[in-house]
Amino acid sequence: LRSGPTCHAVYETRSGGSRLKFGVHHAIADGVGLLVLADDLRQIYRALRHGVAPDVDVDWSPRSTGALLDARGISWPDRLWIAWEAQQRWSALRRSTHADARGAHATGDDLAEGFCPRSIPASLFDAVVAGERERGWRPNHVVLALLAIAWLRVIGHESTRPSTSSWLVGVNCRRPFGTSRGIGNLSGFEPVCLSDIET
Repeated sequence: LRSGPTCHAVYETRSGGSRLKFGVHHAIADGVGLLVLADDLRQIYRALRHGVAPDVDVDWSPRSTGALLDARGISWPDRLWIAWEAQQRWSALRRSTHADARGAHATGDDLAEGFCPRSIPASLFDAVVAGERERGWRPNHVVLALLAIAWLRVIGHESTRPSTSSWLVGVNCRRPFGTSRGIGNLSGFEPVCLSDIET
């Protein structure tokens, strides 16, 4: 960030057509922000292709955490409460019993033989969606559980029981901040702990 621009836009013309390359430093844009940007560029390009002046909705408002909290009028006592709740979630995170990855015992042959699941059948997702009201499950929950099980099979875990699988899950913080768009880096991490994942 100190030695170069935080974003680059490069327009290339080639014999097979033109290409626009756009790169943004993660410090100022997360994955969702890049999707928003790509969709804005798509709409502008589509309008120009149809000979219509593009309607560019530019919002220059700051998108830092503090600026968004200010925009929503979140008081300092409420901010302290939010911070306290976050600290409670992080302090409750238990240490994973996963073995040290450097001592992994699985080989390439094990992985080639289906040691680690490579796909999730649509029927499983259908079952999750059907049971989401009574169990509170979402497809993301199932994907995380499958990932934890696969990791446990490859890495193994220490002898303590039950096994504990702790993860940091990326989250899009736009909704809690009252926004849906924005090129800012508005992603974060939340701790998730799964116990006895063999069952």
